[in-house]
Amino acid sequence: MRGVALGLLLLVTLPAWAIELTGAWSSSLSLSNDVSLTNTLTLQFSLSGWEVQSFSIFRGLSLSDQAFVFRGTLGNVNLSLGLHLKPVSEPILGVVSAQPFTFSQGFASFELKLGNFTLGLTLIFGSEK
Repeated sequence: MRGVALGLLLLVTLPAWAIELTGAWSSSLSLSNDVSLTNTLTLQFSLSGWEVQSFSIFRGLSLSDQAFVFRGTLGNVNLSLGLHLKPVSEPILGVVSAQPFTFSQGFASFELKLGNFTLGLTLIFGSEK
């Protein structure tokens, strides 16, 4: 029975060792017409050649932008997908709460490698330019 429990534990924990999770936090202070503090949190999650990257931008206490990038490979095809979201409305000053987001921009990129030749297609879509 102990062998089965140890086997299940290894089955669950071994894939976790292959997962790579990294991140960074950066802050900037603008001293132009009005003083503003901007913080950016970047998280990157990698597993078996696939990568998910998240960018969260905070202005003051409010989340002002959210972006995701997905990258991976299927055989000879490289895939990249991106999504940028913005809050539906301006947050109330001093109130920290979940906000609904709306789609702002996105892209889909495909590359097919054929020896030394690469065919690529990138589609850009969204309401903002």
